[in-house]
Amino acid sequence: MGRIVALVICLVLTACGGMSEDASAARVSVSDFRSYVSSGDHGAIYAMSDPLYRKTVTRQQHDKLFSLLKKRMGDFDAATETGWKVNYTTEGEFVVLTYNARFSKGEGAETFTWKVTEGKPTLAGYNINSPALLAE
Repeated sequence: MGRIVALVICLVLTACGGMSEDASAARVSVSDFRSYVSSGDHGAIYAMSDPLYRKTVTRQQHDKLFSLLKKRMGDFDAATETGWKVNYTTEGEFVVLTYNARFSKGEGAETFTWKVTEGKPTLAGYNINSPALLAE
């Protein structure tokens, strides 16, 4: 009985290690995302997106969204990660990272959703919630 419990604990710890690696890979992708936003390279963000993202957002909508984000929020300053989780669904593995972000014109709560396939994250969703987005 003790060996079975030890085996189960080892399997759980091994699975958690993979989740942590996928979350780390997603964090690197967030850094890449921020660099692309700062440089205005909306095409690179769209290129790193998953087909799930591209199914719901056209390239034109995507470009308009990120132009508006830059105009209303300003330049990215800093962010603090507030949480992360890994979800396994019939669509695949997803890592969700949340941040409190500070920009030159305001602050916002960001949520990044990354679909991870063979250790490689692709952007499945991005959401920012901020009163600064309502400013004209």
